[in-house]
Amino acid sequence: MTSKRVLRLKDLIALLGISKSSIYLKIKEGSKYYDENFPKPFNLSVRLIGWDEAEVDAYITFLKTSNGNKKVKEGDAS
Repeated sequence: MTSKRVLRLKDLIALLGISKSSIYLKIKEGSKYYDENFPKPFNLSVRLIGWDEAEVDAYITFLKTSNGNKKVKEGDAS
């Protein structure tokens, strides 16, 4: 049986190495930093949210593979 783990905000910050405000900007539609691929949080209670660890792992894998395809050519300053 596969166990499911729920990540809280502090876990997500530590795992991704980005700030709390960056996370909220990535999930807020309309933000210039909105990322449609970023895992969506879900309610644990009225005041608590969490993220599915498997979705976060998939997002990290996505970042690794998509960034690997965007190699900058030598001499290209952009």
